[in-house]
Amino acid sequence: MIFKLFAMGKCYFQQGWNIFDCLIVIGTDIGLLMNLMNVGASLSSATSVIRGFRIMRIFRLIKSSPEINIVISTVFNILPQISNIMSLMVILIFIFAALGLNLFSTVMYQDQLNEKNNFRDF
Repeated sequence: MIFKLFAMGKCYFQQGWNIFDCLIVIGTDIGLLMNLMNVGASLSSATSVIRGFRIMRIFRLIKSSPEINIVISTVFNILPQISNIMSLMVILIFIFAALGLNLFSTVMYQDQLNEKNNFRDF
């Protein structure tokens, strides 16, 4: 932010995203200073919420790049097909988990197989 502020001068504050970045950086710095001084625990936790807004920078990147916009729209278009495949995978994992419980639930504890060591040492 500081380098961009020096490079752009007063023009830095004419764009909304630059103001947004400035507020996030200042809020993060205030939170870090509060944590270092051990003062204002409620204020420092509020500034950690401000850090979560850094994800909004991704929207600026998506909006400015048409290639990334194509990739994002492609991902959203294939979500129904991916959800079908993922639900099939969940069903298969559930079947194998139930099969494993049925096959291995009656294994008795022995000298190397106890409640803390469920598998043999090879």
